[in-house]
Amino acid sequence: LRGLPEQDVPAQEQYVFMNIGRSGDEYRAVWMRHTIDERIVNIVVAGSSHFTFHELREFLHSFLILGASLIIGSVVAVMWTVRCGLRPIDTTAKQLQEIEHPNVRKAVFDKKKVPKELRPFVEALNDMLDRLNSVLQRQKQFTSDAAHELRTPLAGVKCTLQAAQMHQRQPDEYRQAIHNTLEDVARMERLIEQLLILARMEEAGGQTATVHVELDVLLGELAEIHDEKARQAGGKVILAESSAAIVRGDLDELARLFGNVLDNAVRYGPSGGTVSIALRSGPDGYVVVSIHDEGGNIPPDAIPRLYERFYRVDHSRSSSTGGTGLGLAIARQIARRHNGDVSITSSPDSGTLVSIRLART
Repeated sequence: LRGLPEQDVPAQEQYVFMNIGRSGDEYRAVWMRHTIDERIVNIVVAGSSHFTFHELREFLHSFLILGASLIIGSVVAVMWTVRCGLRPIDTTAKQLQEIEHPNVRKAVFDKKKVPKELRPFVEALNDMLDRLNSVLQRQKQFTSDAAHELRTPLAGVKCTLQAAQMHQRQPDEYRQAIHNTLEDVARMERLIEQLLILARMEEAGGQTATVHVELDVLLGELAEIHDEKARQAGGKVILAESSAAIVRGDLDELARLFGNVLDNAVRYGPSGGTVSIALRSGPDGYVVVSIHDEGGNIPPDAIPRLYERFYRVDHSRSSSTGGTGLGLAIARQIARRHNGDVSITSSPDSGTLVSIRLART
C-alpha cells in the first residue's frame, strides 16, 4: 500500500476497492484510511476471488466450446440443406446432358419429385423442351418437304433433257424441250425464293419496317396487275369496295401478302370467274381486306391446314399450275408480323373468302 500514488490515496471515511494477489490466488479487497486518536490507521478487508474467477473461466471455456460447436453445426446444416436443395437441379442437369435430338420429347421431368420451390423452374424447363421439340419436328418436316418439292422439278428437267438426247430430233422438238425445262427451272426458282423469304422472316422475328402504307392505293395497283393475268383465262379481278386506309408496316411484305392471296384466287378459282377485293375499316382500329373468288371447293377439314407449308388441297392440280404450297404460309406469317391474321371460309354456294385483318394507323 505504500507504493500507492498520492492522488489515489483515499480521504478519510472513503473506500477503495481493488484486486490483489497473483493469478490463481486472487482476492477482492476494500481499503479505508481512518484516524483514531489522531493516529492514521489503514484498514484492509479482503476476500478470496478464486472461486469466482474459476467459475468465470469455466463459463468462458464452455461458451467458446458451445459457440464453436454451434458454428460448425450451422455450417454443416447449411451445406447439407443446400446440397439437398440443389440435388434436383443436379439431377436435371444430368438428364439435360443426356438429351439428344431423337429423345427431346422423352426428356420430361417429374414435378412431384422436386421441392415446391423448384417446380416453376421444372415447369419452365418442360415447356422449353416441348417448344424445342416442336421446332425440331417442324424443321425436320420442312426439310423433308423442301427436298421432295425440289426433287419433282429436278426429275422433270432430267427426264426432258434425257428424252431430247436419246435421238436426233427436229428443231421444234428441241425448242419444246427447252421450254419445258425452263418452266421447271422457273418453278424451282419460285420455290427457292419463297423458302428464302420464309427463312428471312423467321430470322428477323417480329421486326418489320415501319412506314405508312396507303392500303387502298396498294390494293388498286395489285388489282390491275392480277386482272391482266386473270383476263388470259377469261376472268377478271376488281376492286369492288375501297376506302382510304393507312397501315404501318413493310410495303414489300404487305404487297407479297396480298399478291400471294390474289395469285391463289386467280390460279385456283373457276376459269372465267371474278375475283373481287373489298377494303373496309372496322370500329375496333383494324382494317379488313376481303378477297373473294367463286370457287368454294375447299373441304372444311382442309381449311386449317392451308397455312401449312407445302400443303395443297389438290396436289396434282397445284403442281400443274405451278403452285409451291407456300403462298398462304407466307401470307399468314406476314400478317402476324403486322399484328394481324388471315382467315378463310369456303363453300360451294358462297365461294371462297380470304379475310386479312391489319391494325389501322
